[in-house]
Amino acid sequence: MSRLTYLVPVRFLCALALAAAFSGVMRLLPDEGDGANIGAGLLLFALLWAMAFGWSLFDARRRGFAISIVAWALVGLLIGIAFPISIAIADSDWDSTVLRSDLSFFIPFWLSSVTVLAAIGAAIGNSLRTQPTN
Repeated sequence: MSRLTYLVPVRFLCALALAAAFSGVMRLLPDEGDGANIGAGLLLFALLWAMAFGWSLFDARRRGFAISIVAWALVGLLIGIAFPISIAIADSDWDSTVLRSDLSFFIPFWLSSVTVLAAIGAAIGNSLRTQPTN
C-alpha cells in the first residue's frame, strides 16, 4: 500500500500536466469554427491512453502486474473526477445537474479505458520481467 502513496499522485499529476500543456497549446491555435475541436480532444485522449499503456508496462516490469493495475485504476478514477470539474471551471458553469451527468459518464469512461490499456501494458511488462535468481 505504501507504494501506491507515491505511484498514484505522480502519475495523476503527470496526466494533469499533459492535459494542461495540451490545452494551453490548443488555446494558442486559431479557432476556425464553433469552438469544438474534436480532433484535438481525441488526440489528448490518445496521449493519455498511451501514457497509461507505456508507464504501466514500465511499472509492471519493475513492480509487478497487480500494483501497476491498481495504481492506474486509481489514476483513471481521479482523471474521471478531474475532467468534468475542469470543464465546469473552464466554462464558468457550475450547474450541478450537468456536473453530475458529466461525472456519471466520465468516471466509468476513464476508469475503464485507462485500466484496460494499463492492463495490456502491465501484462506485457510483467512477461518481460526478470525474476531475481536465488
